[in-house]
Amino acid sequence: MNTLNHKAQSGVWMAFYLLSISLLSLASCGKDKDPDPIPPSAAELMAGNSSKIWGIEKLYINDTLIALDADQLRYTKTYKRDSTYVDSDGLSGRWNLSNNNVNLTEIVEQGGQGTLKYQVETLNASTLRLRLINDGTNILNTLYELRAK
Repeated sequence: MNTLNHKAQSGVWMAFYLLSISLLSLASCGKDKDPDPIPPSAAELMAGNSSKIWGIEKLYINDTLIALDADQLRYTKTYKRDSTYVDSDGLSGRWNLSNNNVNLTEIVEQGGQGTLKYQVETLNASTLRLRLINDGTNILNTLYELRAK
C-alpha cells in the first residue's frame, strides 16, 4: 500500500511539474513585443533635438534642374528647436510650420528683412523639399531640395 501511495504522489508531482513547465513556456511565448517607437514630430525632423544643419543638394527653377556652383553647394541653413534659424549667407530669423506642417514661413530678422513662405513637399530625417510660394513678386517656380548634414 505504501508503494502504491508513493507512486500516486510521484504522479501528482510529475503532473504538477509538467503543468508548471507548460505555463512558463506559454507565458514567455505570449510576451508582447516592444511597442513601436513614437515617430518624430515635424519640428524634430526639421531641427533635430536642438538644431539640424541642411545643405542644398538640388535646385529647380521652372521645373528645370539648375547646376549648382561651389558657393551654392557650400550653403547651409540651420534650423533650431527654439524656432530660429541661421544660414551661411548671414541671414537669421524665426521659422514656423503651419497648416498641418505643409507650410513653412521664415521671417528674416538679421542680415536682411522680409518673409519667405514655402510649401513643404517632403520632410523626413534626411530630405527637405521646399517650394517657394509665389506671392506675386516672384515669377519663378523655385524648388529647393536639401539634405541633412
